[in-house]
Amino acid sequence: MIPPLPTEIKDEIVNHLHDDRKALLACSLATTALLAPARHHLFSEVSVECAKLCTFLALLDASWCSISPALTRMSIHGPKGFPMHDSTPVKGYVSADRMRLISRLQGISRIRFSCLAFCKISPFWRLLSDLKAVRELEFHKLKIGSPVTFFQYICSIPGLAALSITESSMPTIALDMTQFRRVTTLSIPLLDVTKASGALLDWFQAQDTIPHVQTFSINLNSSSTGLLTTRKYTDAIGPSVHNLHIRLPSSIKTYLERPGRIDFTPFIAVRSIHFEGHIGQESHALETFMRGVFEKIPSPVLTDVSLTVSLELADEALAAMGVTDQWILEAFNWGRLPDILEDRIGTNLRELRLIINGYPAYWITHVKLSLKAGPFAMFHRRGVFHVDFAKPFIGAW
Repeated sequence: MIPPLPTEIKDEIVNHLHDDRKALLACSLATTALLAPARHHLFSEVSVECAKLCTFLALLDASWCSISPALTRMSIHGPKGFPMHDSTPVKGYVSADRMRLISRLQGISRIRFSCLAFCKISPFWRLLSDLKAVRELEFHKLKIGSPVTFFQYICSIPGLAALSITESSMPTIALDMTQFRRVTTLSIPLLDVTKASGALLDWFQAQDTIPHVQTFSINLNSSSTGLLTTRKYTDAIGPSVHNLHIRLPSSIKTYLERPGRIDFTPFIAVRSIHFEGHIGQESHALETFMRGVFEKIPSPVLTDVSLTVSLELADEALAAMGVTDQWILEAFNWGRLPDILEDRIGTNLRELRLIINGYPAYWITHVKLSLKAGPFAMFHRRGVFHVDFAKPFIGAW
């Protein structure tokens, strides 16, 4: 008789197959000894399209269903390529035994909503509000049509400890935000401030203690009013931010001329900064902008800087003469960013990463070599400079 495998070996086998659902199902069917660990990986996190949420709840509600003890994380998402403007209401789920269904969902500690119009999950708010063990919520690309219902839901979960919001929109309406104060303090692992984040920032600032933000993303393309609201908020949460993501304005020169620009002085504990956006023929404006960022951030622990950019360095006149971005790039000084980083961070810089979008595949090797031998040479010699090309296209000669 073959001796049974030790528990630690069985656990190691299942852990190795954690992302292979077919193999995990086979393991759970092959022997009852692998059933418990396989079930944990199979059902601890469930991802459900909103249109099929009723079907999932009906399965969970069945008397014979036994997956609920493993269920700890849930993701509710819209269809692929979801239409944000779709306001067609959906039907809720009516359980034959509501308390049994709620008890089977009580193990859920994290819920993620993504790519949804708010009305699509409205029928499920009451059920979701009854899940009192939820500790973490994440909203990604959520179109919130009713701020009142949204804030009521957030306030209905007493144990909620973390709230992340990215690329979501909410109408700005006149509300007394103090009526939606939470009793307990939240932390914000990730917050992405978009053009439509005014009401959300007002709600954060109305709390007795403004929640700390670990990773903060700012869109500098906001209106003047939006920038003023964001600036007021950053003054309060700046010291708590460890990772700063800056979406560059469409015109850096125009941004520098606007009143109420973001003050980066409060970000005293930033460890990494990421810039994302478009860079054109604004070398002087880019230098002024970069100096304004790095000279105002007094963080002694800033070690990582990265940029994800699209370049348009050749104007129509130069392009007509056959001068391309590739040739101009060799002489482009990147707003003297290398000199600024050397002056402000020096040898404390641990990583400088540059990601360039949309370059022809046949130019990539040449451009990499020119960047490493050109303006970023000192960082390349130290081994901290990395350059990548995202979304390259195959062009014709």
